[in-house]
Amino acid sequence: MLENEGFRFENYVDIFDAGPTITAPLQQIRAVRESRYAQVNISSDTAEELPSNHFLISNTQQTNFRCALEYVQEIAGTVHISAKLANILQVKDNDQVRLVELKGARS
Repeated sequence: MLENEGFRFENYVDIFDAGPTITAPLQQIRAVRESRYAQVNISSDTAEELPSNHFLISNTQQTNFRCALEYVQEIAGTVHISAKLANILQVKDNDQVRLVELKGARS
């Protein structure tokens, strides 16, 4: 999974657990490269009614950072989320969030 995101084994072994150490330059990590900002629209529709993709979605705060894994709908730079998810992320209508679609996450 991490190799699919851009990480590589660099012939280092962790001295505490003897496990391999993997690294990646920040801009080579797929989730970093493909993440984007979107404007929040709190939707009253349920997730089952909206065609959606599996996203890792976060607010843009440093102090009160919140992140969730959720199926949400994104259209033209606007992400439609439930009031419950907005509460979890501590965002409101027209706030900005950062999101990245998960690859191969849908079963």
